[in-house]
Amino acid sequence: MSEWIKFFTGAGIPPGAASTYSLSFIDNRIKRNMLLDLTKEYLKEMGISVMGDVIAILKYARSTHLKEEREMPALSALPATQDGKIEIKRQTTAGNRMLEHYMRKEGMISSEPEAKVKVTTEMAARLGAVPKR
Repeated sequence: MSEWIKFFTGAGIPPGAASTYSLSFIDNRIKRNMLLDLTKEYLKEMGISVMGDVIAILKYARSTHLKEEREMPALSALPATQDGKIEIKRQTTAGNRMLEHYMRKEGMISSEPEAKVKVTTEMAARLGAVPKR
């Protein structure tokens, strides 16, 4: 519950209303990954009808999602191999897929995309790779 209270107070909602809204989010099984799916209609169905609060929640939900997305590491680590090195895989986005497609088409890179690279654990840490658990 404290996660949602922090969320609502971060959105500028007064503590009393934040507590009530938190209970509503918990009762409706709302998760952080659902924040972008929130609409004013959903909030109204959950009993959140004060227009200023609705706008503040929707704006804060968008900004929180964008902030968390920016903070995600660009690399994710895979289990270490027998030689003690970690195999990392780049996180792909629509932009870098388009760029790789163009570069392959123009012959700038090989036609076989190699998204995995083996590096030492120190280098993986420097690159921001996070071991999968």
